[in-house]
Amino acid sequence: MHTNHRDRMRQRVLTEGLENFQDHEVLEYLLYPFIPRKDTNPIAHELIDRFGSLAGVMESDSKALEEVPNMTHKAALFLSSFPQVVKKYNVSKFGPKPDLSTHGRIKEYCKTLLGDLNYEVLYLLAVDNKGKLINKSLIGQGTIDDCKLMTREMVMMCHNLASPNVYIVHNHPSGEATPSVKDIEFTKWAAASLEMLGVRLIDHLIVAKQQVYSFEKDGKLNDFRDKYYEFMFSQNISDKK
Repeated sequence: MHTNHRDRMRQRVLTEGLENFQDHEVLEYLLYPFIPRKDTNPIAHELIDRFGSLAGVMESDSKALEEVPNMTHKAALFLSSFPQVVKKYNVSKFGPKPDLSTHGRIKEYCKTLLGDLNYEVLYLLAVDNKGKLINKSLIGQGTIDDCKLMTREMVMMCHNLASPNVYIVHNHPSGEATPSVKDIEFTKWAAASLEMLGVRLIDHLIVAKQQVYSFEKDGKLNDFRDKYYEFMFSQNISDKK
């Protein structure tokens, strides 16, 4: 009976697709390879009861999932890593060298890359002259506590990039895309430091869920550059070789 039930579930996947399954049925089906000798239906129901939904289960820590009776370590690890697999899949849709030449394209790419994270990260994206992504570097995790330190790390990284054009992008897990005082301070440091290297900061984007703030669209990035050049010329300093 147990074997026949699994066969019927697999047949439903083929004929109906998982989109027609209830949350607990999706979990029951996904657990088959990891819990081969037990009925996964009551395990799936218990997971939903504890964590509230399919998303709640998959966004939970593997150790918390293992506390559910009859869950195995491998099953818990698989379910907790599922969102990362989905994210990799969605990012891969953009291709190995995504076209980020328009604001719409870079905005969608950054939402896919960072929109669902519950911790803060900072990326440096280098593009060629046609706007194709040629390098994606994780600069750091956590809040921008030391703007000078973060800028120094970014500048050192830019020395090794074969591109004069970069984006900075980071996320606000809180869901509010408005830049903080430290975000603004960091962008000022970054824009000036990169200009001295001959590297163009195209934009600094802040992703908060489905919202995206752009320093360039808000006009702040050009203001920072203008003030930088005003200072350079007022002091008779040249950044040109």
